[in-house]
Amino acid sequence: MRPLGLDDFADWVEPASPRLLCQDLYKRFSADPDLLSVPVVDDGLPLGLIHRSDFMMRLAHHFGRALYGRKPIDVAMDPDPLTVDRTLALETVQATIAGSRPCALIKGFIITDKGRYAALGTALSLIRQSLARAEERAAELSGALTAAERADAAKSTFLATMSHELRTPLTAVIGFSELIADEAFGPAQPVYVTYARNIRESGQHLLSMVGDILDFAKIEHGGVELYEEQVDLGEELERTARILSAQAARKGLSLKVAPSPSVSLRADPRILRQMLLNLAGNAVKFTTAGQVMLGMGLIDGAAVFSVHDTGCGMDPHEIDLALQPFRQLENGLDRPHDGTGLGLPLVKAFAEAHGATLRIESARGTGTRIVVAFPPRRTIPLADAA
Repeated sequence: MRPLGLDDFADWVEPASPRLLCQDLYKRFSADPDLLSVPVVDDGLPLGLIHRSDFMMRLAHHFGRALYGRKPIDVAMDPDPLTVDRTLALETVQATIAGSRPCALIKGFIITDKGRYAALGTALSLIRQSLARAEERAAELSGALTAAERADAAKSTFLATMSHELRTPLTAVIGFSELIADEAFGPAQPVYVTYARNIRESGQHLLSMVGDILDFAKIEHGGVELYEEQVDLGEELERTARILSAQAARKGLSLKVAPSPSVSLRADPRILRQMLLNLAGNAVKFTTAGQVMLGMGLIDGAAVFSVHDTGCGMDPHEIDLALQPFRQLENGLDRPHDGTGLGLPLVKAFAEAHGATLRIESARGTGTRIVVAFPPRRTIPLADAA
């Protein structure tokens, strides 16, 4: 969109000579009810401006016409109207009018070209051009929105396709590395077993990242499809703790499940496990000392689980960033941790797909507690669960 200049809203109004009689200008105003003001110009140079309302009131009564009718119009003009050069930016003119010359909106102002009269500017012409520019901007924004939506859809399709293409060879790499590491077909050199285990761990890590990207692409492309079953929340917490126990032990962390009565709910078990692994995995990853506690319970009939760590914690603005896709937070000491930055956004999307809410309580240096609360309708009473 090109910059808006004074020429866009200038109205050409035939100027009047300062020697024109007032009675002749009165006739001109009377013949043209849309004429707002008339510039007074002598040899191309603007001398003043005569505003319709002021002038017509002065000559409205026959005594006024008798007093002013045969006098030149320079006696009735405003000798100091707002005068701007056509090269000035529109924003500069608007600032001047708003700041020190608001009467120019009512009476109009003179536009010059290198000091010579060029046109008249009025509030009506400003409004007309503003409306035209608004329509032009709306059309451009609509086109940009359509292009962005198409690009977003193409991105989601690409991510989903490429993630599938990556998953297949990665699964094969992990499978063959497990065969070597487990010496399934006979003894292998110890160094090869070590290499195979490294390949398997790296492959599993990469497969997890690809899985996050694929899940996020599915969410963006068409939402989350749930395959619901009865799930024992306590068993899922214990399962998560077992999977992450070795990683926590390597860091010297205590990873525990808080004792509580069993809770059953109706949910998609695969997605629920991924939610738990993402939250607990993040807690272990961002905690350098202390413990990670997994808990569950019932609050007003709603099944709830929580992950509480003693890690570095987050400030309020960092919580907002952490919930944005593909964002990584720095802890102030190291470079950003590995991963896709999709853990929390995925958990939030998965929770919302179940009608659940995700709440984050955190402060810098005091750790983080994340609570996911399912709606009461998903809770299975103890008798039914048994």
